[in-house]
Amino acid sequence: MLEELAVLHQSDKSTVTLVMDTETNRHMVEKLLTGQHPLYQRIETLHHPYLPRIYLADQEPDRMVVLEEYIEGVNLRRAALSERALTRALLELCDVLQYLHSQGILHRDMINSS
Repeated sequence: MLEELAVLHQSDKSTVTLVMDTETNRHMVEKLLTGQHPLYQRIETLHHPYLPRIYLADQEPDRMVVLEEYIEGVNLRRAALSERALTRALLELCDVLQYLHSQGILHRDMINSS
């Protein structure tokens, strides 16, 4: 059973919610996306230490339901990191992006204005 904790983002095309599995006490992100999103089913099969785990990618006729690992942290814009820590974070980001590219996946949403 999933318990809704907070809506993280909402638009005409998606709702992203922080949820908790009440059986395991695990926090997850639930994404409800309108339309077809077969890419999530591909990502569900991939494993990389810097890639959030996809627990469920269920394509319904008119929407996609995704449950993925919740990674607690702050936006890099708001993080007070040393140059060394920021460099390490950016190298980890480059590593996972390189992995995704090697799988034929191009991440096109790296910059968020919020």
